[in-house]
Amino acid sequence: MKNIFKFIYACLILSIVSCNDAIEIDQPGRLGAENAFQSVSDLRAGLLGAYNFLDTTNEIGFTAAMTDEAFRGRDNGGQNSDEQNFNINSSNGYVDNIWESYYGAIKMATSIIAAAPTINDASENQVEYDNVLGQAHAIRAFAHFQILTYFSPDYTDDSALAGILVNTPTADIFEARPRSTNGEFYTQINDDLTAAEDLISTSEGVTFMGLDFATALRARMAAYRGQYAVADGYAASLLANYQIANQAQYTAMYDDADLTEVIFNLERAIGDPYDRQGTAGGGWAGSLFGFIDATISGGPFMEMSRSVFNLLDGTTDVRLSRNLNVAESLIDPTYTTNSNFLNDDVLLVFKYPGGGCTAIVK
Repeated sequence: MKNIFKFIYACLILSIVSCNDAIEIDQPGRLGAENAFQSVSDLRAGLLGAYNFLDTTNEIGFTAAMTDEAFRGRDNGGQNSDEQNFNINSSNGYVDNIWESYYGAIKMATSIIAAAPTINDASENQVEYDNVLGQAHAIRAFAHFQILTYFSPDYTDDSALAGILVNTPTADIFEARPRSTNGEFYTQINDDLTAAEDLISTSEGVTFMGLDFATALRARMAAYRGQYAVADGYAASLLANYQIANQAQYTAMYDDADLTEVIFNLERAIGDPYDRQGTAGGGWAGSLFGFIDATISGGPFMEMSRSVFNLLDGTTDVRLSRNLNVAESLIDPTYTTNSNFLNDDVLLVFKYPGGGCTAIVK
């Protein structure tokens, strides 16, 4: 009998060890941040990867459908019906993509920041090293702010819950982390922006985050918190360097032909991973409104809402011609009494027609 118990005990020990071996796997070839980033050029490659996670297309689609900006179009087959009915849950595509993309950017930026002290050739490429590290802090600040923007119930309440604060790398991808408060998010965002401002010394153009981007993010964050005097100070410092676009410049800006007001934009080119992805897939914002393009035959499934059109109709406001394909739209003055208004009143969204390099963040 003792031998039987010894045998069972030995089996239990082996079983426990086997289970641990099964779940605590260090896969051969799996690189941690300290091994993946060994040079400044490695950090640069990681930075470009962090930028690749950033994509505001989902926010554009979500806010257009949830607010009175857009209405179901002539070729709508159920797209955005949940959003238009305010039925949002954890399986919502926009919500899921916003969460995943920004936490992907946060993870990559955090890995760069964690690995930076171990880089061997940092002193030999100090300016490049500082700029890359500074931009990683800026990306993490922006991504945390976007998470707070979409998942906090009250921006002005520092005790309200935001998302999950991530400022250190973790080896356990299944680690459970609690939601942090707005106050904790704001502290981290400010710390990252301060680090970015201390490190970034040269501008790499509008497709990379620079010092003006940090100032603009501070202005937006202060406005969201209700700190309007603070926001005004940051905004005033930017307006001293950026002119307000005239009507021609405003129109050209959304064709990527003018940068008058642009502080930062994401670079998206034809043939890249974001090119013409489908609804809520990211990259080409025009795909959020039409299956093919912003024409009457382009499959418009979301159109400009009548409440927005009626505000702009009959005015010289440049936003009408920039946001509406006036030449191709069908504008029915009897839409309120026309039972077939979905086919006779077609207001084509023209704000994001697509191009060689679509600037999504302005």
